[in-house]
Amino acid sequence: LFRSFFDTFVTAEQNMLPPDNFQEVPNAVIANRTSPSNIGLYVLSVAAAREFGWIGMFDAVDRLEATFSSLEKLERFRGHFYNWYDTHDLRPLDPKYISTVDSGNLAGHLLTLEGMCRRWLRELSLTHVDVSGMLDTLGQMQDVARALNDDRRSYGVSPRQLDTAIDALRDSLKSIGPGNNAPAL
Repeated sequence: LFRSFFDTFVTAEQNMLPPDNFQEVPNAVIANRTSPSNIGLYVLSVAAAREFGWIGMFDAVDRLEATFSSLEKLERFRGHFYNWYDTHDLRPLDPKYISTVDSGNLAGHLLTLEGMCRRWLRELSLTHVDVSGMLDTLGQMQDVARALNDDRRSYGVSPRQLDTAIDALRDSLKSIGPGNNAPAL
């Protein structure tokens, strides 16, 4: 999810805020609005992606800083975020209102993020990544490749060649130790 939706749609054009949704049918349309719940989910997904080793520490920090920079620019009511903002110009959308549900979602996500960031400061080196996310991804890639194999002749890589390459990469990562810190790739 992180790599497909958030990498695609949380961009400088969207002020590093997640759009509410992407519609594929009948036409591809991005909903250029966001809410406190959307923002909370995004920042927590950045932290989760970092935890799983799918993105590095520097990437996670850059993403979070960019989003918080946009949050500082948002108009508020007595310190509370409105429920909907245009992601292009950051104006609150009419009718302006505060949602206790969305505000609570954001607060819960931010509290969780704070705990994760404090742990990162205590436990992790900024120049290392956890390899467990890469090992998970290799396993998922292998499962998908097996499910797609229909034993027809292919001019690409054979399933056996793919398995051999994945196993070699997995062994290299495991030699460092799953869950242990490995040099940043």
